[in-house]
Amino acid sequence: MLESIYAQLGTLAVLLFLSGFFSGSETALFSISKFKLRRYEASGNKKELLIAKIMKQPSSLIVDIILGNILVNIAASSIGTAFAMKIFASHGYSTSYGVLAAIFVMTVLLLLFGEITPKTIAVGTPESFAKSTIRFLSAFSYLTLPIRKVLLLITDWTIHSLGKLLGYPSYVSMTEAEIKTIVEVSQKEGVLDKREKEMIDSVLDFTDTRVKEIMTPRVDIKAINQSWNQNKVLKYLKTTHASKLPVYEDSVDKIIGVIYVKDVLLNKEKDFKTFIRPIVFVPETKKIYYLLNEFKAKRMKIAIVIDEYGGTYGLITLEDILEEIFGEIHDEFELEEHLIDNIEKGIYRIKGKTDIDDVNKKLNLNLSTKESDTINGLILETLGRIPVEGELVYLNRSGFRIEKMAKRRVLSVIYDKKVRRKPKKKKAHKRGLFYR
Repeated sequence: MLESIYAQLGTLAVLLFLSGFFSGSETALFSISKFKLRRYEASGNKKELLIAKIMKQPSSLIVDIILGNILVNIAASSIGTAFAMKIFASHGYSTSYGVLAAIFVMTVLLLLFGEITPKTIAVGTPESFAKSTIRFLSAFSYLTLPIRKVLLLITDWTIHSLGKLLGYPSYVSMTEAEIKTIVEVSQKEGVLDKREKEMIDSVLDFTDTRVKEIMTPRVDIKAINQSWNQNKVLKYLKTTHASKLPVYEDSVDKIIGVIYVKDVLLNKEKDFKTFIRPIVFVPETKKIYYLLNEFKAKRMKIAIVIDEYGGTYGLITLEDILEEIFGEIHDEFELEEHLIDNIEKGIYRIKGKTDIDDVNKKLNLNLSTKESDTINGLILETLGRIPVEGELVYLNRSGFRIEKMAKRRVLSVIYDKKVRRKPKKKKAHKRGLFYR
């Protein structure tokens, strides 16, 4: 009699352990990220390779685990109930009390040792838990193969039928925000480096970016007047460090074409006007995705951006569009330009044409504006007038000293982290008593 009790208790303990094994395995395996699973595929570790192989068929894995869990839990509940009925009957009580007691005790035991405890451990250490259980789980999957195939067929048919009935899509699409989250997690886990993440972010933002956001503004356009003589043009070409230059008639608002610097410099004896090529005109609101397609179709690399009145607003090149995705690209004539220079500890020289977002990222600031894109524009917008050299301007409490001006433009400013404007103290209003 005593041996039988020990055997039942021992069997019950094994079944509870198996219940925890299946529950914990499920949590551990599905807690391993897809990026780590890809690493496992290229690993020389047999357990990691086995995990990667099994996780390629998650539906089969779920069926195996559920089957194992159900069989084990039914067996454990049956043995627990039989044991309780015997105990209650041997003491002269109705077996019904034994059944009720077994339901209560087995529910507590299965929750504690078959669900909560193993799953908590698995969530904390998913990889080590999965590696310790994967071989047994793999062996168990061979035993369940026939019934698993039948269950998967029934499941697939049911899902397909319900999908048609309820109008669910046959595929799951991902939003841009979800993709960006995956990219963010990938960088944190070391799957992507910072440069790769930035490139993917640029590709995702590519279709929404408009020409005016990345163009060279009108005031920075370097162009050639059609009326210039050959010697003046040749001198100008040697000093501009550009590979392509627009040609205008009378003013920059009348662009008539573009010349490629190489064409002129390799044929100095020929009149530069013979090398003028046609140029594309695009509105400032055009998206760069469509402009890139236009460049490809027309085999062009430069376009003039026009405003709503038809005047020249800026200039954009194929290089500008590619830099939006891949980062800075320097052509054979272009000298590298630093928009933000660290000249001393905590002190920076910033070009007026620097994008506000770039300043915020580089210097960890929070400059904001409704109208402007650059530091020059933000200063003019904040002051409402043209500043003078040496003037200190506060932008969101941060101090920027005007270093250089060119007519009505801020060429550069000096930013010192220590120069901050103190917040204004609110005046306290005295309360008094009034008598009639």
